[in-house]
Amino acid sequence: MIIEQGTVVAVNGNWLVVEVLRTSACGACSARQGCGQAIMSEWGDAQTQQQKNHFSVPAARGAEVGARVDLGMTPDTLSLVAILVYLVPLLNAFLGLTLAVWLGFSEPIQLFFLAASLGLSYLVLGRVQFDQYTRLVPQIIGVSALRKSPDIIVSSPVDTV
Repeated sequence: MIIEQGTVVAVNGNWLVVEVLRTSACGACSARQGCGQAIMSEWGDAQTQQQKNHFSVPAARGAEVGARVDLGMTPDTLSLVAILVYLVPLLNAFLGLTLAVWLGFSEPIQLFFLAASLGLSYLVLGRVQFDQYTRLVPQIIGVSALRKSPDIIVSSPVDTV
């Protein structure tokens, strides 16, 4: 199971919005020194490196705004999501190109078919509400205590003579 920690930032009915700080897996890798991916992950400013992602997940008992939660997703589910996001558009682009070749269009028109079918795939996938398919979204597997803010002490003005 792949696990990430996040903080509940909103409640929308039976769904929670969980904020997860995106971190790089390069920090724990032993091949970090000679890896180009590690160099790319450190490129840019700190704000770019530590961007926050928001996930809508089914509500769990005890999870309120401010609570720390553990989100989990099985490797099988992650693979299915990766196939939907990466492989389906590539297959559609290949099918668009194949159709253009089969119809006997010139090379620029074939490239247009490839780009149009790839773009259409991303438009369709962008409109699909994956939140409806609870199998495809992370699940809350643990809830920690609420993250409390420190008490704020307000002082009154003191007259000095």
